[in-house]
Amino acid sequence: MNRSGKFLPNPDNYEIHHEFRDNYAPVRKNDLWGFIDVQGNYIVKPVYEKADRFMNGLAPVKKSGKCGYINMLGEEVIPLKYEACKLFADSMALVRSGEKLYYLDVATSELIGKDQPYTISRYFSEGRAMVFLGEKIGFIDKSGEIVIECKYKEAKHFSNGLAAVKANILWGFIDRNGTMVIEPQFVDIRVPDINEEE
Repeated sequence: MNRSGKFLPNPDNYEIHHEFRDNYAPVRKNDLWGFIDVQGNYIVKPVYEKADRFMNGLAPVKKSGKCGYINMLGEEVIPLKYEACKLFADSMALVRSGEKLYYLDVATSELIGKDQPYTISRYFSEGRAMVFLGEKIGFIDKSGEIVIECKYKEAKHFSNGLAAVKANILWGFIDRNGTMVIEPQFVDIRVPDINEEE
């Protein structure tokens, strides 16, 4: 069904498993994935082992056990060479190369976080991403440098310029420079997942 409430033509009997995003949706037929537009027409025929939604104009796809990204013309613009690929958020994506997670910069296709002592945790949001150093959490910028010291027990991603962090047993809020702007005073904090905010 499209946005007008009309059922899409489906002569190929494909299965739709995700909502439309950027006017396209991934579909499955005979265990292979492709993409359709809002009229139900293929923009990418089902040739991939896995596929996810478009975000920031790119969608992760997998073929022959390796994944990369296609653009909205169906072109493989980031080579299929990774073991795992996630959706882009804030122009960065989580990918797995070998046994390690990295951030992939959509603008340069460069891996961020190589040869760093920290462990990557979550998506980028507002130019910051959580990382672990031992059991403590801090934040890096898009160059991969730690810009907020790894000293928190728990943390949430940045939203509206602030991130919730847990110092000892209470939660407070820091800004993008790491300054505590709302002192720890909360027993619990609820922050929507990045994909829920889209």
